[in-house]
Amino acid sequence: SRVNPLTVDEMQNFEKGKSITTNADRTLKRSMRRNLQRYKLRRDVLIELLKKVGFMSEKQ
Repeated sequence: SRVNPLTVDEMQNFEKGKSITTNADRTLKRSMRRNLQRYKLRRDVLIELLKKVGFMSEKQ
């Protein structure tokens, strides 16, 4: 694991009670990327299934 030191702005926010850090921001963005990847994978699998069954043409 990595421990990133807090910047001055992050330290001030932390002292005010705002607990968002760079790690939380990185985690949020990583989870958004993974969710988009999963969505695209589900869509591709569904399209292939619909083509196989004959609900969609091969050209689409």
